[in-house]
Order: sequence, then structure tokens, then C-alpha cells
Amino acid sequence: SNTKKRADVPVAGPVEGLDWLPSAPGEQLCNLVGRWRILQRVGSHRWTTDDLVTAYCAATALSASFSKVDACGRENGRVINYLDLGTGNASVLQMVSWHILSHGSATGVTDLRGVGVEARSEAVGLACRSLSFNLGNVE
Repeated sequence: SNTKKRADVPVAGPVEGLDWLPSAPGEQLCNLVGRWRILQRVGSHRWTTDDLVTAYCAATALSASFSKVDACGRENGRVINYLDLGTGNASVLQMVSWHILSHGSATGVTDLRGVGVEARSEAVGLACRSLSFNLGNVE
């Protein structure tokens, strides 16, 4: 057969200031939502439709629970804190964050703090690097 296989082109280590750049064999920077991207490894955990549905349900519930104006008609700045246990490569955490940040003015959200908890160091590294691409340097 005349079929060519796709070959990943590794980068020779991290590039200064571009921590999110795929730097290990098998890493891919993939579309996630809007202009947000996610680093994933070929043959490892990757975001799926289940993640999309979970993020949609969480973002919808969070958005519905906040109103821009309180019962007395005063502007109501809102802070959202949320936790994603077993976050993996943070696909759900990032999709929920994107939704809240994209619709923040409509919901009155003034501050967003999401925390992902994950046991696998490889997934944590990919999640942090994806967040750096989407939000800038994060800790």
C-alpha cells in the first residue's frame, strides 16, 4: 500500500517561554473549545464526549446559580470556586473555565478559581502546560 504514516516531530526540549509547546514524542496540542487547546498524548487518556457532557452540565449548573443583580437590584460580583477531582489532563476543568470566562459578564462572575486534583504526574504536567497556553503562566 502507498499509505504514509504520520510521524510526530519532537522538539528538542522545552522552548523558553513556550512551556505549552509539545516537547515529548507523542504529545499533541489539540483543539478543545473556542480557541482553547489541550495537550494530549497519543495512546494515553484523551478528552472524549463524556468530558464534554460533564463540562456542559457543570458549566450550565454554575451559570444558572448566579445572577448579575441581587434581589434588591444591586450589582452582584460573584466569585466561583470549584474543584475537579481526578482531573486527568484537565479537559473538564478547562472547558468549564472557558465557559464561565466566556460568559462571565452575563453571569456577573468577577473571579474564577478552579482546582484540579490528579494523582498521575504526567497528566498534571500536561494539564499545567495546557493551562499555560490558554491562560498564560499558571501555578
